[in-house]
Amino acid sequence: MQTPYKTVTLEIVEKVVALCQKHTVSNGGMLEIYDDPGGINRIMVIINGISGERLKKLNPIGAFFCNYTAPGVISIDEKPDHDETEDKKIYREIVKKTVDELLEGKFPDSSHFQLD
Repeated sequence: MQTPYKTVTLEIVEKVVALCQKHTVSNGGMLEIYDDPGGINRIMVIINGISGERLKKLNPIGAFFCNYTAPGVISIDEKPDHDETEDKKIYREIVKKTVDELLEGKFPDSSHFQLD
């Protein structure tokens, strides 16, 4: 279930997405970006973790969504009513920290995504 995490302007969402696009897997980064095929500016960003020295295969740890619940809202998957594993809680915190840093105009260094 998606829950709103941060509400910002559409301009800030665009800046976050542009920063994410610089760090996609195809550019040597850890993110995957998926636009809504309907063209209504909904974007999903998948965050991959790093195991070992390099990202040898995609290891998704979480995602955040731009403009899905409403324009300018960055939402995350969260099921507060369900029992969760410690890993799920840690991964959700990584997603939140990543969003916070992106909103500050920074991209987290790779140690942020280390899973070992």
